[in-house]
Amino acid sequence: MAMCVVFLALLCLCLAFYGISAIGKYTSRLNKARSQGVTVSEVARDDHDSGEEIAAIVMALHEHLNAHDTENTILTIKKMKRAYSPWSSKIYGLRELPHK
Repeated sequence: MAMCVVFLALLCLCLAFYGISAIGKYTSRLNKARSQGVTVSEVARDDHDSGEEIAAIVMALHEHLNAHDTENTILTIKKMKRAYSPWSSKIYGLRELPHK
């Protein structure tokens, strides 16, 4: 019974998201038609940009927004002399063998 409730809830969520996306598409088409001064039926539904155009725009934005300065890549390793610490000593970690 519990699994049926879960699957029913997931189905309702799926249908709700599908409905919200359909409403969003309709309002987007309506706004586009209003901005162009034509009716909704006159707006071509297959008037999408090609994948190549979208990829070119995305790459141009990526190059423009992610421009980093060239930095020197010098790695400096300094040896540190560490003081004795009983926390790092191995002799305190060894156990004595039990007597038989």
